[in-house]
Amino acid sequence: MRAVLAVLLSLNAFPVAAKPLLGVNLSGLEASNGGKLGWSHVAPTPADIELAAWSGIKVARIPFKMDRVAPRGFLDPAEFGALRAAVSNVRAAGMRPLLDDHSYGAQANPTALASAWARIAKALPAEVILGLQNEPYKRGADWWPFAQTVVSELRAAGVENWLSVAGSGYSPANTWDRVQGPNVARFKDPLKRTYFEAHTYFDKWGSGTEVRCAPGSASRLDPVLRHAQANGYKIIIGELAFSADPSCDAVRSAAIAKIKASPAVYAATFWTLGNFVMYPRYLFGLTGPLKGKPSVLLERLTAEWRK
Repeated sequence: MRAVLAVLLSLNAFPVAAKPLLGVNLSGLEASNGGKLGWSHVAPTPADIELAAWSGIKVARIPFKMDRVAPRGFLDPAEFGALRAAVSNVRAAGMRPLLDDHSYGAQANPTALASAWARIAKALPAEVILGLQNEPYKRGADWWPFAQTVVSELRAAGVENWLSVAGSGYSPANTWDRVQGPNVARFKDPLKRTYFEAHTYFDKWGSGTEVRCAPGSASRLDPVLRHAQANGYKIIIGELAFSADPSCDAVRSAAIAKIKASPAVYAATFWTLGNFVMYPRYLFGLTGPLKGKPSVLLERLTAEWRK
């Protein structure tokens, strides 16, 4: 009886979302290259995680660097320990963790990447989503066959977690139907537990570097939303953000309305909350200047989502 109850509780912990879930990125572990934990890169703090949960966040995307967590294929005790603690704290706060290897397609060998992910998966709870690579532009046109090999080898190794496979390049939502769509159609997951991940920013060039939002730029979401719904697969909008500039008010409202209305969206994880924001003036910072307090951006975002 206890075994049955445990299974039921695990199944009910993170039910299939009937509506898109609100998420954030909990930044810090992905910062810089190389370096030393606690100096060049830092884990999300309990205060960051509590703020996210208090704000109604349901999915927490946790970026990290695979070459630090699993150098030469083996889990580093300190680096993986920090990642595992973040996952544990996120789960304890009632949110679902989405791990994100923030390496931009730098890994050269799909078998090595699959092996590293398999080690991580076997050391963490099954409801953790595994994000294979963030914006894999370094792989170019090779990304989709590379990702297919990783997924096939993960399944062959017995990994049953849901996976998140980013679109090639910078995973842009606005060209999804014609650039990523044919590859998604060919992609195979024997367990059918794959989300496909798109990103979008709303400044003039979509680079996520400018304060002002371009008029009408919420329409950049349309290609990925339409294609996913028409072809019956689920997506995660892994990165999107708005500054506090008034030019973003109408764009933010329109973008959130589009996401919430789409049955194809599992979650949208906004950029960014956490130790990535080392200073209070970062244009997309969701952490306020006072520890444990939301920024104006986070307050506007959550208020819009609740409408």
